Amino acid sequence: MWNVTETPWLGLIISGLTFSVMMMIRQADPDKRNWKQLALPAILLAVGLSLDYFIRTDREKIQEVFRQAKQMGVTKDFSGFNHIFSADYRDSRNRNRDELRRFCEESLAMTSLKSVRIRSQELDIRDGEATGDIRLRVWLHYRGEELEVQTPYWVRLRGEFVRQPDGEWRIIGTEIVTVNDDPMGWREVP
Repeated sequence: MWNVTETPWLGLIISGLTFSVMMMIRQADPDKRNWKQLALPAILLAVGLSLDYFIRTDREKIQEVFRQAKQMGVTKDFSGFNHIFSADYRDSRNRNRDELRRFCEESLAMTSLKSVRIRSQELDIRDGEATGDIRLRVWLHYRGEELEVQTPYWVRLRGEFVRQPDGEWRIIGTEIVTVNDDPMGWREVP
């Protein structure tokens, strides 16, 4: 079942069906045509679009956290690092959030992320915790003394997210699953 707050399609479909029924009623009895008959589909359309626009769901909040982390890697601006990663962060290479930040800063000093595109993502959200399986296309830009190379990679990550007491989501752990469909983990990253 669609969640009406995550996508406007359910509201739009209901509005469209209501509009169709109202048009049939107006055709069946032309003498009783009234502008108020078209108000109900318009109201349903406005409610459906408003729910999608004004209510941020957990899924949208998690996607925003991931978008911010991705943007941070591309721009190399780590000012919002603590807002994205939980104080309890841990993965197979980094014991805490500070180690991850150092690792990211050192790695991105040698290379640049030219672009990062999300190709697919699956989120499983339950009781204030979420797990995401995310496939990315990452373009790395290497700068060496004699060589400048741009290389695309297909990366699959598994991320763990936790809802904070203020309702915002933070990343509590990430693991690299594959790179170019070859199994790989954090330890193999140079």
